[in-house]
Amino acid sequence: MDATTPYYFALAGAIPALIAMWWIDRLDAKRPEPPRLLRKAAFYGTLSAVAAIIGGLIVDSVVKNVAMPPHGFAAAAFKAFIIAGLVEEVCKFGAMRIAVWNKADFDERMDGIVYASRAALGFALVENMLYMFSQRELGTAMLVFVLRACLSVPGHMMWTGIAGAFAARRRFDQRGTGTLGGLFVATLFHGLFDFSIFAMAPLSESIGDAAAVLLVGPFVLTYVVYRYFRRLQRAALAADNADPVLAGRHVATAAPAG
Repeated sequence: MDATTPYYFALAGAIPALIAMWWIDRLDAKRPEPPRLLRKAAFYGTLSAVAAIIGGLIVDSVVKNVAMPPHGFAAAAFKAFIIAGLVEEVCKFGAMRIAVWNKADFDERMDGIVYASRAALGFALVENMLYMFSQRELGTAMLVFVLRACLSVPGHMMWTGIAGAFAARRRFDQRGTGTLGGLFVATLFHGLFDFSIFAMAPLSESIGDAAAVLLVGPFVLTYVVYRYFRRLQRAALAADNADPVLAGRHVATAAPAG
């Protein structure tokens, strides 16, 4: 393998997140967000990947003294729900809050989904490039690319987008459980996704190759989360379309100068 090949793999790893950014922007095409803020949310999301790595190392070091078999189900659950789920979702959502939450353009329920998804995709872009950079064989790299493009990258977008939807609903309608509830749901979905992967090792020690049944988990969970994400997105758009304040602002913006 040529020495530059991993760099090409890494560049390819950016493609799924960039396509997903285009897709999420299209969902808000009626009242699009300023490109500078979309880029800012994504950029802060890339920084959140560094924060998540540091946060995960800190949390892991704090609990090292806890009696936990390193390759058992408890360790798999801890890694899935705490290190990956909670830490990463807090970092991604925090990136969105810091970048755009207090901006005047954050004025719609749909904005919670768009900006949170954008930040999550900035995170996913970095993570996916790192995964692809670690590949050394073309066949394996292609398999990792396809699986992560179909599962992990959209997963990050939807998990954090759900948290954004909860937060925006609380902000604009004073309804629901808000940020904490959204982060709980995002962490739950994220944790279940990763646990169905991490639990394969301890389960295979008990039932052998039959543990491969867990491979179905990420696909099923991604489908379920997609349906829920789209329901939240349609509800946010419907509420924004019915909001007289937003309707009046849209008309005023579209009116030609006299």
